[in-house]
Formats: sequence, C-alpha cells, structure tokens
Amino acid sequence: MKISIMRPIVLGIITAVILWNVIGGCGGKSKDSAIFFPGPGTGTGTGTSTGTGTGTGTGTGTGTGTGGPADPGVRVRTWFPETLFVEPSLITDSAGVAVVTFDMADSITDWRLTAQASANDGRLGSTTEALRCFQDFFIDISLPVEMTQHDEFHVPCVIYNYLSADQQVFVQLSCASWFTSIGPMDHIVDMSPGEVKSVYFPVRIDGVGSKALTVYGYGAFMNDAISRVLRIIPDGEPVTGTVSTSLGNAQNIVFDIPPMHIPDADECIIKIYAGYVTQVIEGVESLVKKPYG
Repeated sequence: MKISIMRPIVLGIITAVILWNVIGGCGGKSKDSAIFFPGPGTGTGTGTSTGTGTGTGTGTGTGTGTGGPADPGVRVRTWFPETLFVEPSLITDSAGVAVVTFDMADSITDWRLTAQASANDGRLGSTTEALRCFQDFFIDISLPVEMTQHDEFHVPCVIYNYLSADQQVFVQLSCASWFTSIGPMDHIVDMSPGEVKSVYFPVRIDGVGSKALTVYGYGAFMNDAISRVLRIIPDGEPVTGTVSTSLGNAQNIVFDIPPMHIPDADECIIKIYAGYVTQVIEGVESLVKKPYG
C-alpha cells in the first residue's frame, strides 16, 4: 500500500508542504476464490490396463495426504509499533516542499501525523492529519504482557467482517513447539456483514523466552494472518549473579549455573560504560528522549 498526504503549512508569505509517502501495507492478500480448509485430505483414482490378449482390467485406489497452509500467499502481519516514524530535522527545498518515505506498520488503526515547521525569520507553523490503515476483513489476537511456563490459558481471537456480504471464515492457530494444544486448533465461523465475533484456542505453555503466536483467518473473499510475541518467564526461582569490574587486562569471569536449572532459561546481560557518570545517567535518558519519554 502506498499513501501520499499533502497539507500546506502557512508561514506568513512562506508555504511549507510536507509530503508523506507511506510504503508497505496493512492486511493480508485478498482472494476471490472459495474458502480454503487446510489439513488432511483423501482422493480416489481410476486406472485401466489393456493387454494384447483377450482380457482387460480396471482398478481403483485411494490415497491420503497431509495438507499444508491453505494459502501460502497470505501475508502475516507482525509489526505493531507504538510510534511509526520520527524525523527531527527535515529540510525543505526552495519551494518549501520536503518528502519522506517510510514503511507502514501492520496495525489496523488510525495514525496521527504531526508536522511542525519554522521559517528562516523565526515564523512557526504546524499541522495534524489522520492516516487510516484499514481493511474490510481482519483478525486480531490479544495477549498478556507476559506469562509463566506451564500456565494454561485461552488465546482470544477476534474476527472482524466489514464486508457487505455474508461469509464463512476458517480460523486456525498455527502449531509451535513451545506450547501444547489442549483444545480445538481451528474454528469455522459464519459471519454477517459488519459482524464481529470471538473464538478461543486453549493452550498450555511449555517453553520460555519470547515466542511468536500466529493465527490465520481464511474467508470467502479475503484472508488475513497475524502474529504477536508473548514473553514467557520460567517456572522457577531466579538465581542472579552480578560482577562489576574495569576493562584493562584480559579477565575471566565465571558464573556457576545450578545443576537443576531450567533449559533455555539462562540469560547473560553485559553492559559497558565509558565512565561512572554514564552509568548514573543511564536511566535518565529513557525518561527525557522522544518519542518514548
């Protein structure tokens, strides 16, 4: 998707025009065919054989196969930033026009674009525009900030059908090694125009770390897929070791890992500071810098 927005900023006798070129896109690949149902399938076949003698024979056979993803072309939405783009210093040309290009996020939402401008003689101007990222059919999953290993919970999936026609939607949770399904992995949902429905996928968490959870939605007219990251903390007691030293000659730092440690739960963080003052103001920077502070 490419979106261009032009809005003049009047600065007395100077007009600055900011042009946003948004490249990328939100949403999956549209389809005009019927709904896809992935999974195992069966088939039948008929064969004939003819010899040079007086007999003929026919035979039938059946076979089974495992189906893959219903549509490999479905685009999985994975990027959901809070702040999409920041340009602190954008210089216009002699006509007061500047162009910026950036990738569009995968969020289905309304973005707020804000521009501020100043002339050489000190005059100021600003503008705010709305940029809508939307599609007529999409799904969404809502996950907690973090969970604990061995937790059991129902993954909520919300289905939005803003198409003008009824459609049957097939929703499927993608398998992964870090969780175990304890209920249905797919649902078939009948959707009316403008209707919103929810389905749930019960799972038990086995792994630790940051893991991606992916859900596919296949409709009669459009498809969508979304993947969000869930942080899983180990089901155990944390054991922390800290060492502070100065860089100089080669040093060997040894940490003893408990023999009963949880696999894949070990973490090592190394921070190198230019001086003691840098360490003191480490947390201050995150409080004052834009756009996060």
